[in-house]
Amino acid sequence: MNTPEISVVVPAFNESANLEPLVSRLLSGLRSLSCMCEILIINDGSTDATLKATAALESQHPEVRAIHFSRNFGKEAALAAGMDAAIGRATIFMDADLQHPPELVQQMVLAWRRGAQVVNAVKRRRSAEPLLYRWCAKLFNHSMSTALRSNMAGASDYKLLDRSVIQALLECPERVRFFRGMVAWVGFRQERLEFDVPD
Repeated sequence: MNTPEISVVVPAFNESANLEPLVSRLLSGLRSLSCMCEILIINDGSTDATLKATAALESQHPEVRAIHFSRNFGKEAALAAGMDAAIGRATIFMDADLQHPPELVQQMVLAWRRGAQVVNAVKRRRSAEPLLYRWCAKLFNHSMSTALRSNMAGASDYKLLDRSVIQALLECPERVRFFRGMVAWVGFRQERLEFDVPD
């Protein structure tokens, strides 16, 4: 099989209703770029119909592949499993709940093709969230920015990583990981793209 240009890793916990529209919008954008791709759905021990939904998507789209966890291990474990399984020249990591707009993938791929090795999708406007949650997120991102000497304001796990970045992360010995922090820490040529989080 030819190596896909782009892998997309989608951790999913009880997201059966969102997977079909997500995959449809992703494939539409990637095909418009004449992009050979794979979409890896990491089913993180879902208790809803996610297993059935992924099976249907695999039968309809040869680009879709699912990995099923025996129980819920958490998002960081799902991201790590996707990173290990992805074979594309670049890999995009995104949530399954449609709060990471799939249409931004096109801009991310174009930025990578221009030479960016990490493309960070950054929240310009957050969705409706309690004031305390927003304050805590801002405080956490400020603390991480100081610790990592990197701008973590509006940071998210919605990212494109070049294969060279993936290799660097896979060589890190940590078993318990903070994905977005490690991506900032390893360096490489990074670019930021802003997005508004849908409600």
